[in-house]
Amino acid sequence: MCQRLRRFDRCYQHVHESIVKRLELASNCRVLDVGCGAGGVTALLAQRTRKRGGRLVALDINPDHLAATRQRVEMECGAGLGEFRQGDVEDLPFPGGEFDLIWCSRVVHHHFPHPRSALSEMYRVLKPQGQLVLREGGGGGPSFASPRLGIDRELVARLYRSQTLWFQSKYKTRRPADSRRWTSEMQDAGFEAIEVRGFAFEASSPRHQASFLLDWLRDRLRDHRDPKHGNLLLSEDAQRVEKAVGELETLLERNDGELDAMDFGMAHRTLVYTGRK
Repeated sequence: MCQRLRRFDRCYQHVHESIVKRLELASNCRVLDVGCGAGGVTALLAQRTRKRGGRLVALDINPDHLAATRQRVEMECGAGLGEFRQGDVEDLPFPGGEFDLIWCSRVVHHHFPHPRSALSEMYRVLKPQGQLVLREGGGGGPSFASPRLGIDRELVARLYRSQTLWFQSKYKTRRPADSRRWTSEMQDAGFEAIEVRGFAFEASSPRHQASFLLDWLRDRLRDHRDPKHGNLLLSEDAQRVEKAVGELETLLERNDGELDAMDFGMAHRTLVYTGRK
């Protein structure tokens, strides 16, 4: 799982840099990264927090994720810069009013159809006027195309719809498809002055994009084959995805330069929601 998260971080590195660059960090701030994953954004947060004389705390429920994050932060930023805590977003191990800013990426949707507990816990541990920066969906799925792989944007759109159907079946709720649902959930948890900002995908190397897209395509096949919630794709579409997965695996293993010259035309709008306590 950590390898998947690292591949995601590499693919979205430039997007993450743009997001962190725009965060409002006060002097001597305390920052919490909820669900730190493999530490791609955590390291960027640690660097910015250090410049402001602040302190970063990284939290994840998975000890392997936490170890990967610690390793990355210490490798890129030095030892002693952050604190690493195991914990659950629905039961944060901190007193109320502890943090100036919370960053939370791709975590809360796992708590649907009832995300209030997670959002309320983050509200609780923020200082008055503290800010939650939430990275979640609502901007649509990734779009890409590759004649070499036999993938066009129409197929990708159908795959994203299948992902939405799988989510709805598993979590008994519709996957939030636009920003209004997320804004409403934050408001219900008490957040005010909510803003939504979109960040366009900034191309990483073709190899990093290919690794991410391979994971994404494998996931759509996994959803389709799920014995409880699957059977989501036309047989022709499933065959095209299987072929594309095989082609990508070969290109990544061969490492002969062909992949480095490919253009996937990848596009994705990452939405970030900010709200104050």
